[in-house]
Amino acid sequence: MRHGHHVNYEKEISEIKNKILHYDIKLSSAAFDLDMGVSTGKADVRYYGRKITDLYKELDQIEITHHRHYSASEISKMEIEMANKDAKLHSMMHDEEKFGVSYKNRIAVQQFDIDSLKAQLDKARHFKDK
Repeated sequence: MRHGHHVNYEKEISEIKNKILHYDIKLSSAAFDLDMGVSTGKADVRYYGRKITDLYKELDQIEITHHRHYSASEISKMEIEMANKDAKLHSMMHDEEKFGVSYKNRIAVQQFDIDSLKAQLDKARHFKDK
């Protein structure tokens, strides 16, 4: 009987992760607007950033409640994603230097993304399947 409950919380987790992705896209686009001088950008960046932070907290709660453990393959997938995001950040910084493009806010969002993922990764390593 417990299995049905397990499936349920996995569904809940994937729904939250989809919402995070959704807000992540909105956050990037708001950061782009902010860089381009769109006045609503600042409030949007703050709003979506807060949404994402709250969703990560929700995710943590579910995972802690259900004693979710991470498999080695899940962890390595996260590590690859982390490396990709890191590479993207460096190329953005390089572009900012090269073109003098105001990438400031987009870089900040990318950093926020990396920090969020790093927190997930640290947690995953801590709750790694034996």
